[in-house]
Amino acid sequence: MLTLSNRSASRAVSIPEDGVLQFVKEIPNPQKKDAVIYQVLAQAVIPKDVERALVIMHPTPDPKEGGPVFISKVQSLSEFKGGDHMYINLTPTNIGVEIAEDKLGLTPGAMVIQTIKGVDSVQSIPYRYSYYNSDKQRWMTLSASMTISSPSRREVFIFSLSQNTGRIRCKGITIPVVE
Repeated sequence: MLTLSNRSASRAVSIPEDGVLQFVKEIPNPQKKDAVIYQVLAQAVIPKDVERALVIMHPTPDPKEGGPVFISKVQSLSEFKGGDHMYINLTPTNIGVEIAEDKLGLTPGAMVIQTIKGVDSVQSIPYRYSYYNSDKQRWMTLSASMTISSPSRREVFIFSLSQNTGRIRCKGITIPVVE
């Protein structure tokens, strides 16, 4: 049994021989009162050459009855090192990321890892996240401030569209480097 959290990583799990991880939920079996059925909430396929992976799940915007409830993305941890920032754009618009001296453009569905130059110690770095507003035909600032970058952790930032408000939001997840 694994408990999933909204803003932190769960404990590590072993990768099965076939590389297929299924995240399931027990539901009562209407035909047999003493039995359960497993609904697959999400599935991730880990490539054979990946020894350690990060699986990121995000709610499906419009889940179909009995279908997956989460979209899952897989990232090899050997390519996502301490001090790196990962950006995932789950919105239907372009996202702009300015961090330190670097500028990134994220198209809808993009997942990009940015290695922050010179992160060999803990340091504060400036950032700004923007999105392209097609109605106003201009870039709009979503958030801007300072963030801490450290070689002892990885940072994941997920841009998504709130189904309730229609606004773009950004969630951050810090993943410690454990060797």
